Order: sequence, then C-alpha cells, then structure tokens
Amino acid sequence: MKRTFTILVALTMSGIVAYAQMQSRIGYDFATPNIGATLNAMRPSGDLKVNTQPARSGGTGTYEDPYIVGSAEELAEIATRVNSGTEASGVIFPDGNPGYADQYFLMDKDIDLSNYTPWMPISIPGEKIFFGHFDGGNHTITHLTTDFSTNNSNQGLFSVIGANASISNLKIRDSHVTGEIYTGSFVGAAGENSQIINCHNYSDVNATYYYCGGIAGASWGAIVNCSNAGNITSNQDFIGGIVGDFYGTIISCINTGNISGTTSTGGIVGYSANAEIAHNINAGNIYATSGYSGGVVGFVTNYDSENTSTELLNFGGCYGPSIKAVIGRLWTENGQPSHASNCYYDRQMTDKTGVTPGNDVEGVVEPRFTHELIGFNMTEELGHTWTYGNEVYSWNFYEDNYPTPDSWVHYNETRFVAAAPARLRYVNELDYDRFNNVRDDFHIFNDFYGLTWESATGKVSFFENIAQLLETGRDTLIVNLDDARKEIIIEITDMLGTDEDTATNLTVYPNPTNGFLTLEGIEATETKVFDALGQQVMSFRGNMAQLGHLPQGVYLLKSTDKNGFIQQNRVVVSHQQ
Repeated sequence: MKRTFTILVALTMSGIVAYAQMQSRIGYDFATPNIGATLNAMRPSGDLKVNTQPARSGGTGTYEDPYIVGSAEELAEIATRVNSGTEASGVIFPDGNPGYADQYFLMDKDIDLSNYTPWMPISIPGEKIFFGHFDGGNHTITHLTTDFSTNNSNQGLFSVIGANASISNLKIRDSHVTGEIYTGSFVGAAGENSQIINCHNYSDVNATYYYCGGIAGASWGAIVNCSNAGNITSNQDFIGGIVGDFYGTIISCINTGNISGTTSTGGIVGYSANAEIAHNINAGNIYATSGYSGGVVGFVTNYDSENTSTELLNFGGCYGPSIKAVIGRLWTENGQPSHASNCYYDRQMTDKTGVTPGNDVEGVVEPRFTHELIGFNMTEELGHTWTYGNEVYSWNFYEDNYPTPDSWVHYNETRFVAAAPARLRYVNELDYDRFNNVRDDFHIFNDFYGLTWESATGKVSFFENIAQLLETGRDTLIVNLDDARKEIIIEITDMLGTDEDTATNLTVYPNPTNGFLTLEGIEATETKVFDALGQQVMSFRGNMAQLGHLPQGVYLLKSTDKNGFIQQNRVVVSHQQ
C-alpha cells in the first residue's frame, strides 16, 4: 500500500560531510547494511556522548570544544543564523557555515523561551537546513510555544534537521507545540541517517493535519531511548506518541501520553515503512476514529526491504472501531512481508485483539493477564540485552511492575510511570475484571520514586497499595511522577457485591486500624470479613474484633444484626503506627 505525497523538507545533503570524516570523528559505522536502499538508515558503532567539560562560554564548534548554548538569546541566534543562511550579527557562534554541518553545540544550563513566543523553529523547510549536532547536556527547555498561523508546516524546536544531523540528551517541558503538517516537539522532520537520542517530551503537541508525533513529526533516521508523556492530537492520519511517519530505526522508546488521530495512529509510531521497530512500550490511551491503528504501531509496511517489529508491549487502552492492541496492520508490499514477533499486551487493560491480520497469534502478538506481565514473569521472553552504539540496553524488571526498556545510564521518570500497573481482580481465566468491567477493589503500585495516584471523578480512593471503589461509573486514574503522567480509564460496574440501594447504620473505628476494631450503629450478632478478591478471611461475634493479623489492605465487613439484617462497611488495615 504505497502512498504518494510531496515531501516539504530537504532531507539529504550530498558532499558536505564525508562519511570517512564523520566515522573518524564520532565512531559511526557506515558499513552497516542499509535497512532500505533509499532510506540508508544506520546503526552506529559509537554513540552521542554528553560532553562533560565544565560550563563555559564560547567554543569553536568541534566535538572536543563545542559551541556552548546557555541562554534563550544564544538558542535564538542559532535559528537566526541557520534560517538566514548567513552569519548573523553578534558573533556568539563565530562560524561561517550556514547549516553548521559537522558542528557541535552543547547546552550548559536549562533554557526558558518565554521571551521568544512564538518560537521561530531552527531551519526553513526546503531552503535552510540545520546539519549539525545539538546536545542538550541533559538539560531542559521550557515554554517552547509555536504558532503556525504564519508558517503552517514543520513546527517544533527544529523545523527540520538534515542528513546525519543529531539531537540528543534534551528534555522539553511546560511547552505547547502546534502545527499543521510535520509537527513534533523536537523536530518537524528528521533526515536520512539523523539521530534523536535520549530526548524526552512532557508537553502537548497538536496538529490540524498529517504527520504529528511527541518527538518528531516524521523521521528517516534513528530514534533511540526517547519518551513522550504529552498528549498528541491531530484531526488527520499518521500520528504517533514518538513519531508520526517513520522510515528508520526506533528502539527503547516509551509513551504514556494520550494519542488521538484518525487512521495510522499508534502509541509509538503512526505509520512505518522499511523500518526496524524494537523494544518499545506504550502505556497511554490510543484513540483512532477509522482505519488501521494500534496500541504501539498503527500501520507497518515496506517498499523495497523487510519491515521488522519485535518486542513491542502495550499496557494502555485502545479506543476506536478497528484499532488493535499492538499493531493495526502488517502489510505486504511488492512481495516483501512485514514481520512481527514476541509482542505482548495486557488483556485486562483493553478489549481489542493484537494485530491485523490474525488477531492474536502465538509468537507474534499474544495477550497476557496483568499478573503474567509484572514482576519477573517475563524474564524468559525478554531477559536479554541489546546495544545501540556503545550503550547497552535491557528490559528492566521490578517487583509488581511492568517491564520497561531501560538504558543503564539514563534516568527517565516516564519509565517509572509506564511501569506502574493497576492490578485488577483476577481469580481465573474465566473470572477476572477488565478496564470496562471493574467490580472489586484492586492493587496498585505507588511505592517507588514518589509515584502518586489520583482519581479524576472521586469514584476511587487510594490507601497505600489499594484502590478502593467508592461508587459505580466511569473514572480516570491519573498516575504522576514529576512531569510524567499516564491515565487509566476504568468503568466501575459493581462494588464487591454491595447493594447500593440498602442504607447502612454500621460505622467502624478506628479506620484505618492497626489492630482492634469497634463496630457502632448496630448490635451485631456476626460479622464476616472479606478481602479485595471477595474471599472471606475471618468472622467474629459481637461489636469488637482484632484484625492486626490480617495483611495490609481494604476489607469489606458484612455484619448481621439481631433482626437478621445485613449491613456493610469497609475498613483499612494498616501496620503503620
């Protein structure tokens, strides 16, 4: 299913940087076989390192002595110089190379762009292109705001980066990027052999047309160890949590934001061709109104080489008439098949099947219950490492958490949010709760790096690792850690057998309790105690009891009075003093 469209950006640059020179400078291995004859995507033998030299002004633009960017003024001058194609006044960056080919920049502090609203993206599509290497130094850009009323294409920090260019080690927070076509927080479109590494977005991105992503609108290069926690929204097609339109290599990426589009919409990639997509997860909600879309990848095809998708995991919700839990469509083009393997999704978080064609296929896309995915249960399927450049990656396993792809050297709060499960009730394969049929209290994970849980409508309360149902109806659970977040949508249909039409006079204190409990409001002849799974764990007579031997959690009390009426209440057992 080949598409024809007009590319609005200049994505190649012949003769400016010799491959041998680049390889000797930063260790790229251009001998690696190409993914596609025209895409020339690469896997380097070296990596983009964070320059650890002390903060300073100036620099000469070499790898060893990069230009230092420490203010909004200096960042804006890069845009002015690249977009004018000539040296601008001010001599902050004294170099006559308009596109900064083979030149290096390093941020030495966080930058606030409040005084540069709307932001003028670096590069002019099809005319003046940035071909350099921009290293954020693990710093943050805030208040990046774009306005597409005067330029409707290619919105982001960069509008375009050219062939062999790179953006690395950068975060964007408290920003809002809007555009029409080719819209992404870091770049509208990235050229052949470009690299976007260790970049993280925490802001919303909106487009009115095609090719929109949390990191990039489109890319013909590599995207590695990146994450998105912002909501990505478009009225059209090719929308992804990381990238909308993709023709390269994407590995070790995470999305927790809500992604909304029409068709070819996915948690990581919207549309991909001739691509390698591996070791990525989605934990956000994906909304697609029509066509082929998926929890991780919307549409996978190829033009002249194989397209591989492996170890893609979805823990988020999927909403739309034809959306799939992992891959919306595996398409064969010109006799070249698209392959998928070792992909999984949480069947308690979605009611969709895994992939088109085939729905759920063993070894391709398989459903798992939450308890089968969390902790160390997936070490046999995912217990290995992989590399990109000189950096080693692996799946991270942690008790009661989903597995996540993890760099051994980079901290990323989005990973911890993605890993936190809502462990809905499970008794057996025929008796379990699903997101749209939640009947009982359930376990959550909130004991890690300041993770918090909130209820949008107040239908759920949280105590330690228990989510307690308070009333029926729809609720959105919000998981937060710093600026990273995800939403879990549930429909509460029952509350452990409680008859909501029956009033109760039963009150209990203290609540929470770490031991003794007293009942008031009735003269109880017998009280039965049930755990969060609905199993009776004890009973007692009279109006006092000792519950200190029970594990921490929320329990339902059903007390029978002297007239034979049953009244109910809940009590929290806590071992904290």
